[in-house]
Amino acid sequence: MRFAPFVARRYLKAKRKQAFIGVISLVTTLGIILGVAALNIGLSVHNGMRSAFLRSLIGSTGLLTVTHIDWSEPGFDSADLEAIAQVLDEVRSVEAISFQVSEWSLITRGQQMVAPAQVKGIVPDQESKVNESLGHFVLGQLEELERSDLERPGIVLGYDLAGKLGVTQGDMVRLMVPKIASPSLTMRAGNLKQKAFEVVGIFRTGSSDLDQMSAYVLIESFMSLMGTDRIGQIQIKLKDIRTLDATKTYLRSHPDMPVSARVIDLRDINAGLLHALTLEKWGTTLIISLIMMIVALNMVSALIMLSMEKHRDIGIMKAMGASRRMILGVFVRHGMTLSVIGTFLGTALGVGLSIWADRTQLLKLDSDVYEVLNYLPFEVHSIEVAAVAIGSLLIAFSASIYPAFQAANLDPVEALRYE
Repeated sequence: MRFAPFVARRYLKAKRKQAFIGVISLVTTLGIILGVAALNIGLSVHNGMRSAFLRSLIGSTGLLTVTHIDWSEPGFDSADLEAIAQVLDEVRSVEAISFQVSEWSLITRGQQMVAPAQVKGIVPDQESKVNESLGHFVLGQLEELERSDLERPGIVLGYDLAGKLGVTQGDMVRLMVPKIASPSLTMRAGNLKQKAFEVVGIFRTGSSDLDQMSAYVLIESFMSLMGTDRIGQIQIKLKDIRTLDATKTYLRSHPDMPVSARVIDLRDINAGLLHALTLEKWGTTLIISLIMMIVALNMVSALIMLSMEKHRDIGIMKAMGASRRMILGVFVRHGMTLSVIGTFLGTALGVGLSIWADRTQLLKLDSDVYEVLNYLPFEVHSIEVAAVAIGSLLIAFSASIYPAFQAANLDPVEALRYE
């Protein structure tokens, strides 16, 4: 057996008179276990929350959106739509598309009940394939929009919006859209377009922001009300979210895409919130990493005390021909052994608890507060687990260097003078 591993292993088995050093080594190992486990659990919670947030956005807004950016002619004409449709037919990652016309409007019932809402004109068959959140209806169905009378066109409302207006299926509401005739108000005045609609359905997504601000009507009815024949935007659902960046880049650079078309995704729309989640994640990582720094200081003190306690052994070994490198290897090996044991057990504990808590939905949440969640999700990323383990080992290695050099530089004459 090699010299350094043999001596390091003997030092790990502290005798009775060195029991205090053994206690410090045990505390150091427990600190590494708790630090690594806490860091893995914290990262998995942030990953789970971020994924749940992204899934809620994907289900309500689609993955990619093609919007019109020319204010002089808002919306895509038939030629633009044909060009975009031909480009999308070439993209294998596209699963479904949906045409939309969207405007912020006022919905009223009688003279007292008024609520603002984002009203979207849609094609029900298309929208149901792209917008998964519209699959949860409390009353009626999305298909009722196509069955409604032209004289009494239908509208479906979010659950909270219907409650604010005090309406249910079969009630009549009035949709009022303030339409600005020109981007410059000094050139031409705007007008107010309005029409009566019958409530044919009420949906509930679980997100109060969507349920209190969303309403859908048949696209032909909305275009007729707005007096336009242009489509405001196209939503694209992909077969696999992993193709998001490649598909967006391809569409943006495609020569046949209209100049007025802008391709964006949910990260562009919610960039501020996603950036805040990322900062929170790294902030939590930094705070928990301080535990590892404290453990590293504890390891430094443990190895220094060990070298002081073993100064006689070091002197004897150097007098018998042990090189400086051998002594250095003994104490680095001692520190790294504690780190490897702690890192392995901490990784197993953190990853195991995260997977178990997610599968059993251990931590329940109030759905009225967190809306799209009824339990705290955990999501383990193997790359992050590996990064935490490597970081722990590097910190432990760095903490072992100084005590190991102190022991290796010990003069054997001084070590044995008073023995």
